[in-house]
Amino acid sequence: MTVKGHSDVDAEIAAMKDAVGAENNAQLADFIGVSRNAISLWRKRNSIPESARRKVATLARYGAGARAMDEKRIELGGAVIHAGRCLALALAPSVDSLEKGGRYHLSNYGEVLTHYSSYFRELELSFAEMVAERQQLSGEKNASEAMSVILREQRGDYTDLYERAIQRAYAWRAGEATQ
Repeated sequence: MTVKGHSDVDAEIAAMKDAVGAENNAQLADFIGVSRNAISLWRKRNSIPESARRKVATLARYGAGARAMDEKRIELGGAVIHAGRCLALALAPSVDSLEKGGRYHLSNYGEVLTHYSSYFRELELSFAEMVAERQQLSGEKNASEAMSVILREQRGDYTDLYERAIQRAYAWRAGEATQ
């Protein structure tokens, strides 16, 4: 813990609220997982725990990534996002992929499916970016047709496409993806 004056602590608490989008102390406490009196105690003690600072930094980074994703979704438009969602669903871990000797094995299928679904929003956007890129390269106006072209180009082996999308999804989640 760092000892500061009341005005420094008040200013830092205000900055923490701004960083995570909290409207009041109660929301800040809820966002970072501390009791609602914790913030009053910080003021009284003139110090903020380092763990609270780290939590806010993590939330702020994710919040910035979420805002960037929302901006990208608007830029791409509904039809391209829909095509990205279709690709994400088409390439999701499935029982069919187990039966065909695909990327997944029965022993870790549940884990893979849970992981994939936890990144679905990012994957949807990653695939949508691929659709938009395909549209630019081919001059294709129709997002659904661009999606079909992407699938045909893979000739049944979607491993590379999936890997590119998951890496991009990780970048979006970490707030490291660029517009």
